[in-house]
Amino acid sequence: MSSLKDVKEIATSTNRKYDLMFSVDSSEDFKAVNKAIKYMQDQGYNIGSMQREAPIACSKHAGYIAKWRNIDCSEWDLVEAVIVSNDMRNGPNVSVYKFE
Repeated sequence: MSSLKDVKEIATSTNRKYDLMFSVDSSEDFKAVNKAIKYMQDQGYNIGSMQREAPIACSKHAGYIAKWRNIDCSEWDLVEAVIVSNDMRNGPNVSVYKFE
């Protein structure tokens, strides 16, 4: 599953634009994704549960955010940003996209 494909699908389904907000590189186990999560938490976002290579949903307005596979299209309006990578464990690149 392509993470950017998921970002595009949400943007199309909710009629929103998206922009790259943050990107980090690291080849150490989980270091890149942990930096991205910390960055988003510092910005006031709540972070969804990690699920392999699926995007991680982020929202300032939802207290609990499910794993990606458990978020249905009726809840996508609550997703304000996503953390994406083709390999969350090893990186090397993790990006954060914000929806407008």
